[in-house]
Amino acid sequence: MLRLGNALSLTLTPGPRVRSIAASAASKPHAQRASQPQRGVRFTQRQASDRLVPKPSTRISNQKSRSFARVTASMAPPEWSHLKEKVASTPTAKQLEEQVKQLAVGAGKADSNAKLRLFGHKESDVRITLYRDHAAWCPYCQKVWMMFEEKQIPYRIEKINMRSYGDKPDWFLKKISSGLLPVIELDGKMITESLVIMQILEREYPGGATMIPNPDSDPGGFKRVNGLLRLERELFGDWCSLIFRPSGGGGGLFGMGG
Repeated sequence: MLRLGNALSLTLTPGPRVRSIAASAASKPHAQRASQPQRGVRFTQRQASDRLVPKPSTRISNQKSRSFARVTASMAPPEWSHLKEKVASTPTAKQLEEQVKQLAVGAGKADSNAKLRLFGHKESDVRITLYRDHAAWCPYCQKVWMMFEEKQIPYRIEKINMRSYGDKPDWFLKKISSGLLPVIELDGKMITESLVIMQILEREYPGGATMIPNPDSDPGGFKRVNGLLRLERELFGDWCSLIFRPSGGGGGLFGMGG
């Protein structure tokens, strides 16, 4: 039939039904493409959305940063003047301030920072100056110091460093060539050796508590006290050897270091 149609140069025209099917088939792919956005367009829109709206983790991080900044600002160190005022208002600070005022006039409780002790006497009554160590840990100075306080003997204090803290001042070495402590200056006379000093204090100030028995009136008591004081001296000497001369001839623990 096709050969016949070609030979006769016939023109075949589709019917209405064929044209309807062909038009429907041709229009479906175009309609589907028009109804769905392309993948590339969809990805670009998502990226634009991410840029405009922060992710939840980013918002939380920003909130933490702002909170940390507020906390840090509240933790800024206070002004020194504010701290000083706050400390000065405490009961302890007021007590210390009063103690400093008392020490300045030779009154108040015993304190290693005191330069004058009067115990109700006038400053013109002071006859003695005690030379003791700066650090207030020398036991020989301590026992003389305790005797002054216990018997309430008015005295002045001059502090001299021990050799473990450096050389002694020249003006003191001119007075005491050995540089040993403690020393008292009584009515202008320099006296050394803690036991001798304590005996002289007992003789010059017999009132109050008796710290060193009189060797004439109480020889037994004096002998007992003297023995205890010598034991204290031996123990402290061994301690000094352990701390300051731990090696070398005769040094070390209780004199047994080599």
